[in-house]
Amino acid sequence: MYREVLDKEAIAPLPVGTGFVVGAPWRDARLRSRNMNVFHCCTHKTASQWVRAIFSDPRVQEFSGLKPYYYEEKALAKYGVQKPSEKVFDEPFPDNTVITPLYADYSSFCRARSMSSSQAFAFFVTRDPRDMLVSWYFSMRYSHQPIVDDVSLVRELLNSKSEKEGLKQSIRLLASFDLFESIHSWINASSEDKDIILIKYEDLTSSNNVNVFMDLFRGFGIDVPENILREVLEEYEFEHLTGRKKGLQDLQAHLRKGIEGDWINFLDDEILEEFQNFAGDLSEKLGYKSKHELTRQNLHFYQQLSSELYSDLHTTETRLISIESELSSMKHELSSANREISLKQAHLEGVKQELLHTQTELVVAKSVIKRKSSTVKRLKSRVSDQAQKLRETARSLKILENRIRQMESSKFWKLKQFWLGVTTRRFGIFL
Repeated sequence: MYREVLDKEAIAPLPVGTGFVVGAPWRDARLRSRNMNVFHCCTHKTASQWVRAIFSDPRVQEFSGLKPYYYEEKALAKYGVQKPSEKVFDEPFPDNTVITPLYADYSSFCRARSMSSSQAFAFFVTRDPRDMLVSWYFSMRYSHQPIVDDVSLVRELLNSKSEKEGLKQSIRLLASFDLFESIHSWINASSEDKDIILIKYEDLTSSNNVNVFMDLFRGFGIDVPENILREVLEEYEFEHLTGRKKGLQDLQAHLRKGIEGDWINFLDDEILEEFQNFAGDLSEKLGYKSKHELTRQNLHFYQQLSSELYSDLHTTETRLISIESELSSMKHELSSANREISLKQAHLEGVKQELLHTQTELVVAKSVIKRKSSTVKRLKSRVSDQAQKLRETARSLKILENRIRQMESSKFWKLKQFWLGVTTRRFGIFL
């Protein structure tokens, strides 16, 4: 399945840094009144998930009118891993969708387009195949999620080899997957088909990518306002997503390094010879720079990065000095606060002692009150008994009064009173 040498037919190199690499002229925005589909075609390691996220962003959808259709996820679940030339399309694509991504060669795309009932546009994202190789190697060895068994098997294989041998093995694996042939199949596509655009990964991720994306959208008759597009792209910048400057590597991260031409740091002459055996002059046909050109470019990049890092370091040192000063001031304030806390604690201890003494007095007072309450209770009982006796005496007196009244009203009592009166007057005595 390996391809030793690609077709050497003369094909003009693609322009570099122009946003549109090769593509059809801008289309009138009135075309958006019709149903359409846009196919985001690419190979792996061309920022396919990043591009997909941008097209899927609700702010972009508002102006594009295209809903994302994730063919690869559906196909992986249904058919497993497919080569770019062996894609299966067994149902029409919904109207007004962007099929993102589609890892397909040109022939597979043509079959996919035939399943679209709407006008179909496509853009194919290219990248320097040498950078793709390095990115694929590190992704498969460290960061790619093992969503299929093949990833685990490849990771085990690469981890059993040195970096150099692992990169050479990666070349053979990518060739067996028809990666290089797939890229090659797209080189003349835009010149043969006005509805196809070839665009560089390096331009999509450049500092000028707002204009690049605006040109891309306009190529499909879609007008996304510049301020909206800039806002979206700023949120998807490498530094914003990773917290690192481009060029600073994290092997465990899906976004490892984010720079163009990183391959010169890993591919020596022996690896490049192996690469050319399978990919031929594909990089040159796509218009990518030579090792010498990239060395000079990357030297300038790393000098600039070093300058930025030095500036950041100086800023950090200045900030550290400021922080140390703030810490010293905070220590002084903390020392004063500790002294004040000590005084407060001593005062609190005194208050606690007073509270303890008061609590003791309260216990004594409660005991006295309890005794007094018992005495009062006994006195109340005695008073109650005396009151009862008084009430009984009052009742007895009342009974006597009634008897006396009865006696006074009797004839005997009246005779006695008369006799006492007579006796008193006669004898002058008082009975």
